[in-house]
Amino acid sequence: MPNWVDTNWNVTLPTNKVTRFLNYFLEGEDRDKLKGKYLFRTFIDKESISQVETEPGITCLTFVSQSAWSLKSILDDSGNNKGIVRCPSLSAICVDCEVINLSADGDEPGMCFREHILWDSTCGLSYDKEDVTLWSCDHCSSMGYWEDYDEDIDHSVCPECGHKFNDEEDN
Repeated sequence: MPNWVDTNWNVTLPTNKVTRFLNYFLEGEDRDKLKGKYLFRTFIDKESISQVETEPGITCLTFVSQSAWSLKSILDDSGNNKGIVRCPSLSAICVDCEVINLSADGDEPGMCFREHILWDSTCGLSYDKEDVTLWSCDHCSSMGYWEDYDEDIDHSVCPECGHKFNDEEDN
């Protein structure tokens, strides 16, 4: 069973390409072989989709997806069978859909890492991954990443309720 990367997407593209772009994502119980070309291991939350036409013919699209294991799996073509690419790279999809710019920020709490993808029609794609440290408090049930707080924060107390962590098992 995979760990899931929850990802927030922001995409700016021509309005007439929005449906084409969204159709690359798998949905719910989609079966890969029935979909045609699709974004590898990446499922869209259809209810999260929001789109605003920022200027005539240009739309800003925001939505949430879940990807199995890592966003890195969408960076390259995959699913090749007899020379046919079933899962084109994100770059190829951005070119196909004339994406102007894109940002995707993924969070994988199980393995404690974050991923960031940027696409710009003039500069192409960049990818970055950072490890993060998860904390949880038995007292108030809060949890989060130390990296979300100032460097000077006291790691011996819960940043939410101030409860002092007793030992390594509390954080």
